[in-house]
Amino acid sequence: MSHLKSWTQEDIDYLEAHFGKCHVSKIANHLERTEIAVIGKARRLGLTMLTAGGYITLHELSKFLEVNNRTIKRWFEAGLKYRQKAILSKSYYFIDVGEFWSWAKNHKQLIDFSRMERGVLIPEPSWLDEAYKNSQKAAIKRHHVIWRPVEDQFLLSSLKKGDAYETIASALERSVRAVKARYRKLVSEGVAERKRYRLPWTQIEIDMLMDMDKQRLPDKEIAEELGREIHDIRYRRKRLREKGIHNFRKRKSS
Repeated sequence: MSHLKSWTQEDIDYLEAHFGKCHVSKIANHLERTEIAVIGKARRLGLTMLTAGGYITLHELSKFLEVNNRTIKRWFEAGLKYRQKAILSKSYYFIDVGEFWSWAKNHKQLIDFSRMERGVLIPEPSWLDEAYKNSQKAAIKRHHVIWRPVEDQFLLSSLKKGDAYETIASALERSVRAVKARYRKLVSEGVAERKRYRLPWTQIEIDMLMDMDKQRLPDKEIAEELGREIHDIRYRRKRLREKGIHNFRKRKSS
């Protein structure tokens, strides 16, 4: 393989279509280049959200499974393995696709497979088809279940206590989307008052906030990565500063 081989548009198109979806060695063999050359070119093109070797970022995993970032972080606490890597001066949280499927096999009750984008987290396990069908049936069943007054009361009281939507949804055996929609409906009907409920922070979230602050990422990007509101990010930073845990201060220009 030649280190001086010029990149054609056809080469770039192939790289953009396959980088992160298959191993670097396969791409390198097809393009007749070294693996280092492939990775270097991918980074220069900004292809950093999916990495070679079967890893996916926390944000991308949440996107493909249609859950928020907080859900993924709670899976970390439930045993899902992750790695933290620095790419182009930024820090990302990565999950090995194979390890995700191994973990998911034993935690099917936590995942709504019917909402995931198929054919992305490859190779998909043989048991996924059945799990996908079961999730579809459960979703259809939940869609037609009428909310009872006792469930409404449980929803509102749980929010006041600071319980996360995922926790409430699990207790009610409904989807997070359904729980949020029900709360909005109760607010619109005047049954509940619109409030900003502060959900409890996990240690992983706090560590991620402090790490991203060190990188001087904007609050908007931090909020997106953590799946929280900007005001929640600023409030938590203030509380950490008051406790002497985190001395970082945002520059006025940011």
